[in-house]
Amino acid sequence: MVEISHMIEDAIIISPGVSETHVSFQYFSRVTNQAERYTRVAQASTNLWLYGVPDAPLPNFARTISVDTSGTPLERYWFVIAYGPGIHMTLLAEEISPTDRLPGEPRMYEGFYTFDPNFAFKVLTVMHKLFPQQIGEPILPEFLK
Repeated sequence: MVEISHMIEDAIIISPGVSETHVSFQYFSRVTNQAERYTRVAQASTNLWLYGVPDAPLPNFARTISVDTSGTPLERYWFVIAYGPGIHMTLLAEEISPTDRLPGEPRMYEGFYTFDPNFAFKVLTVMHKLFPQQIGEPILPEFLK
């Protein structure tokens, strides 16, 4: 999962000004270890939305909007979405409950990734419906320019 996240983040970094980026760290305290990397992701993104429970302050990244997911099912999800002209990558994973994990594993996830622009569009449409004040309605994939 980390490798796939980094692959998406790297695609964003090497294509500055192309995609909007949506990322769930589940808890904002988890951003700290990735602050240097996410400084670059934020600079390369047209906008960056960071989702999570605000258990710690976020670093001051460029063009970044924080989305509080406290008390929602999104607390259990790790996702990284890059969406823009020619870049539409989605990683979506749900954290496995502690009772269903392998012994000794602190966190485990079940999910998938895709390069399907329609899937990214659908996920961002759901995010818009959940948080309409913070997340604009996404542009249909065929109209991305």
